[in-house]
Amino acid sequence: PYQGYGQDSAPYSLMPRNAIINGRTMDCINIFTHQEDRFSSIKTEPSESRGVKLPGGEYLETWYEYLPDEVLNHTADAGSIPLLVLMHGGGDDPRLYVEEQGYLELMGAERIAAVAPEHQYITDIIDDTTPLLVKYMLETYPELDASRVYITGYSMGGWATYDALYGDASLFAAAVPQAIIDRPLTEAQAAQFANIDIPIMCTTSEYDYFVDPVTHNLPERYLVQVNQFLGYNELPVLTGTPDYETYPILGYKADIYEVRTLNGEYRNHTWLFKKDGIPMSGINYTECNIHALYAEYANVAWNFMKHYSRDVETGKIIYNPYVR
Repeated sequence: PYQGYGQDSAPYSLMPRNAIINGRTMDCINIFTHQEDRFSSIKTEPSESRGVKLPGGEYLETWYEYLPDEVLNHTADAGSIPLLVLMHGGGDDPRLYVEEQGYLELMGAERIAAVAPEHQYITDIIDDTTPLLVKYMLETYPELDASRVYITGYSMGGWATYDALYGDASLFAAAVPQAIIDRPLTEAQAAQFANIDIPIMCTTSEYDYFVDPVTHNLPERYLVQVNQFLGYNELPVLTGTPDYETYPILGYKADIYEVRTLNGEYRNHTWLFKKDGIPMSGINYTECNIHALYAEYANVAWNFMKHYSRDVETGKIIYNPYVR
């Protein structure tokens, strides 16, 4: 019944919403718009896309900061507030993405700060600009925790998530690229993963672009990105013919397999692969849903990312299974 829906036309879901009124939510999350030339030293080069010549010269000019009261009034302890970097999809306004994916509700409930850059026209410099944006946030707001910086994005934002990691993965404690396939990287960008690990979970849904439309299984094309980071995290890659009869949807055995229902609506599957007893790579799949923003996806991402931190001195990943 869902195959007739186009992008972003999924059935409306009834779930909590955290409205912004006059730049502020009722549970004290404040939104600030920044439009400035702080990062103008890094600009896009002239290029051509689908026959259209682009003049270049674009830079990271606009971003939105979401800050709890305790960050602004300095009542939070230094280094105590996690930071989310939220990358919007193609054609989406960053603020729409933040709200429609459920991040406003999550920030209010969990006391998290976030930054959402407008990256629609700077896709080829995200690897350079996003690390600078993260460092700016950490330097500007000492209450933010440099060991708990997380990044996620949906669709084009999933590619932007990869690009940010390729720029400097050591800044992030975990990542969740959503609704996308693999993103090529250079040898220089790949070299960093010889020295650092990155907990990462790739997500998709049953009627997404990259799922087999007949069997609804995850095809080899989708699993390329999974194998890429299994390899970077020094885990065995998925090889051989997938056995969908024994292991539905994924076709391979994982170290952890969980099923739950999101908001009483869609069954959600998670497969995780462990390194030294710690889940380091994963896949998440939501039944029935399409390529669209859905407010439970913030919780899907957070429930994975929140368990990780990165030692800012050694770069080592720390895993806490007991985070609520």
